[in-house]
Amino acid sequence: MELLPELEETDQQMPLYRLLARIADESEDIRYRDALSIACLPYLHSRLISNLTAKPAYLMSDEELEQTRAAEIEHQKQLRKGKGHLHLIKGPK
Repeated sequence: MELLPELEETDQQMPLYRLLARIADESEDIRYRDALSIACLPYLHSRLISNLTAKPAYLMSDEELEQTRAAEIEHQKQLRKGKGHLHLIKGPK
């Protein structure tokens, strides 16, 4: 089963096929091939859709409010332990 359609003209190549062929060409610079791979990503892989949506507190059920508060308390505990946020690496003085 072919995933991508073929062009009717045999001397022409679909742009995506051309990019994929250049990615596979080991004579090309690896950084260039990586850039091509990144350019092809949206056409070859679907994007995940988050099911997490912000909901104002006045629209939440009591259970949702309790879960949100418990998550906030846990987050605060992790912050006090020094986890849950980025630490900047300090350079030499």
